[in-house]
Amino acid sequence: MRRALLILVSALVVGWIAAPASATTIDDVVSALQSDPVYNDPQAEHALTDAQVADLTDQIRSSGSSVYIAILPAAARGGRTTEDVVRYLQQNVGEPGTYAAVVGQEFRSTSPEAATSAFQQQQGNGVYAVLS
Repeated sequence: MRRALLILVSALVVGWIAAPASATTIDDVVSALQSDPVYNDPQAEHALTDAQVADLTDQIRSSGSSVYIAILPAAARGGRTTEDVVRYLQQNVGEPGTYAAVVGQEFRSTSPEAATSAFQQQQGNGVYAVLS
Protein backbone atom coordinates (compact mmCIF):
# COMPACT_ATOMS: atom_id res chain seq x y z
CA MET A 1 0.00 0.00 0.00
CA ARG A 2 2.79 2.37 0.95
CA ARG A 3 4.61 1.60 -2.33
CA ALA A 4 1.44 2.29 -4.36
CA LEU A 5 0.99 5.62 -2.58
CA LEU A 6 4.62 6.54 -3.24
CA ILE A 7 4.20 5.71 -6.95
CA LEU A 8 1.01 7.78 -7.15
CA VAL A 9 2.60 10.79 -5.44
CA SER A 10 5.67 10.52 -7.68
CA ALA A 11 3.50 10.43 -10.81
CA LEU A 12 1.56 13.48 -9.67
CA VAL A 13 4.74 15.43 -8.91
CA VAL A 14 6.30 14.53 -12.27
CA GLY A 15 3.09 15.50 -14.08
CA TRP A 16 2.91 18.78 -12.21
CA ILE A 17 6.54 19.68 -12.93
CA ALA A 18 6.30 18.67 -16.60
CA ALA A 19 3.04 20.55 -17.27
CA PRO A 20 3.48 23.36 -19.80
CA ALA A 21 2.83 26.97 -18.79
CA SER A 22 0.21 27.25 -21.52
CA ALA A 23 -1.60 24.42 -23.25
CA THR A 24 -2.21 26.64 -26.27
CA THR A 25 0.36 26.50 -29.03
CA ILE A 26 0.39 28.73 -32.06
CA ASP A 27 -0.17 25.64 -34.22
CA ASP A 28 -3.32 24.83 -32.17
CA VAL A 29 -4.55 28.32 -33.01
CA VAL A 30 -3.75 27.85 -36.71
CA SER A 31 -5.80 24.64 -36.76
CA ALA A 32 -8.71 26.29 -34.98
CA LEU A 33 -8.73 29.33 -37.29
CA GLN A 34 -8.96 27.07 -40.33
CA SER A 35 -12.56 26.28 -39.32
CA ASP A 36 -13.61 29.25 -37.17
CA PRO A 37 -12.68 32.94 -37.61
CA VAL A 38 -12.29 33.57 -33.86
CA TYR A 39 -10.03 31.71 -31.46
CA ASN A 40 -10.45 32.66 -27.80
CA ASP A 41 -8.23 31.05 -25.18
CA PRO A 42 -10.11 31.16 -21.86
CA GLN A 43 -6.73 31.55 -20.09
CA ALA A 44 -5.96 34.77 -21.99
CA GLU A 45 -5.59 37.92 -19.94
CA HIS A 46 -8.32 39.54 -22.06
CA ALA A 47 -10.42 36.47 -22.87
CA LEU A 48 -13.87 37.15 -24.26
CA THR A 49 -17.07 35.60 -22.96
CA ASP A 50 -18.71 32.83 -24.98
CA ALA A 51 -21.46 35.27 -25.98
CA GLN A 52 -18.90 37.81 -27.20
CA VAL A 53 -17.09 35.14 -29.23
CA ALA A 54 -20.38 34.00 -30.79
CA ASP A 55 -21.36 37.59 -31.62
CA LEU A 56 -17.95 38.41 -33.10
CA THR A 57 -18.02 35.21 -35.16
CA ASP A 58 -21.51 36.10 -36.44
CA GLN A 59 -20.37 39.62 -37.33
CA ILE A 60 -17.44 38.28 -39.35
CA ARG A 61 -19.45 35.59 -41.14
CA SER A 62 -22.40 37.86 -41.98
CA SER A 63 -20.10 40.57 -43.34
CA GLY A 64 -18.52 38.16 -45.81
CA SER A 65 -15.12 39.45 -44.71
CA SER A 66 -12.06 37.29 -44.39
CA VAL A 67 -11.06 38.25 -40.86
CA TYR A 68 -9.31 35.98 -38.37
CA ILE A 69 -8.92 36.89 -34.71
CA ALA A 70 -6.98 35.18 -31.92
CA ILE A 71 -7.17 36.10 -28.24
CA LEU A 72 -4.25 34.44 -26.45
CA PRO A 73 -2.42 34.49 -23.14
CA ALA A 74 1.03 36.04 -23.16
CA ALA A 75 2.52 32.59 -22.48
CA ALA A 76 1.31 31.38 -25.89
CA ARG A 77 3.69 33.82 -27.55
CA GLY A 78 6.72 31.74 -26.57
CA GLY A 79 9.80 33.55 -27.79
CA ARG A 80 7.91 35.41 -30.51
CA THR A 81 6.74 39.01 -30.62
CA THR A 82 3.03 39.66 -31.06
CA GLU A 83 3.78 40.83 -34.62
CA ASP A 84 5.47 37.48 -35.27
CA VAL A 85 2.38 35.66 -33.96
CA VAL A 86 0.10 37.56 -36.35
CA ARG A 87 2.42 36.94 -39.31
CA TYR A 88 2.69 33.24 -38.41
CA LEU A 89 -1.10 32.93 -38.30
CA GLN A 90 -1.43 34.71 -41.65
CA GLN A 91 1.20 32.50 -43.29
CA ASN A 92 -0.09 29.20 -41.89
CA VAL A 93 -3.90 29.38 -41.77
CA GLY A 94 -3.87 29.22 -45.56
CA GLU A 95 -6.55 31.82 -46.23
CA PRO A 96 -6.13 35.40 -47.44
CA GLY A 97 -7.59 38.03 -45.16
CA THR A 98 -6.97 40.31 -42.23
CA TYR A 99 -5.46 38.73 -39.14
CA ALA A 100 -5.54 40.22 -35.67
CA ALA A 101 -4.33 38.98 -32.31
CA VAL A 102 -4.59 40.08 -28.73
CA VAL A 103 -1.67 38.39 -27.02
CA GLY A 104 -1.39 39.17 -23.34
CA GLN A 105 -1.61 42.96 -23.18
CA GLU A 106 -0.78 43.61 -26.85
CA PHE A 107 -3.03 44.01 -29.91
CA ARG A 108 -1.63 43.69 -33.43
CA SER A 109 -3.09 43.20 -36.90
CA THR A 110 -2.01 42.71 -40.49
CA SER A 111 -4.00 45.91 -41.13
CA PRO A 112 -2.25 48.31 -38.75
CA GLU A 113 -4.24 51.37 -39.83
CA ALA A 114 -7.59 49.71 -39.10
CA ALA A 115 -6.28 48.25 -35.83
CA THR A 116 -4.94 51.61 -34.68
CA SER A 117 -8.20 53.34 -35.56
CA ALA A 118 -10.33 50.74 -33.76
CA PHE A 119 -8.05 50.87 -30.73
CA GLN A 120 -8.09 54.67 -30.55
CA GLN A 121 -11.89 54.80 -30.87
CA GLN A 122 -12.74 51.96 -28.47
CA GLN A 123 -9.81 51.46 -26.09
CA GLY A 124 -11.79 52.59 -23.05
CA ASN A 125 -14.55 50.09 -23.85
CA GLY A 126 -12.52 46.87 -23.67
CA VAL A 127 -11.16 44.27 -26.05
CA TYR A 128 -14.54 43.16 -27.39
CA ALA A 129 -15.41 46.71 -28.45
CA VAL A 130 -12.06 47.13 -30.20
CA LEU A 131 -12.50 43.87 -32.10
CA SER A 132 -16.17 44.41 -33.03
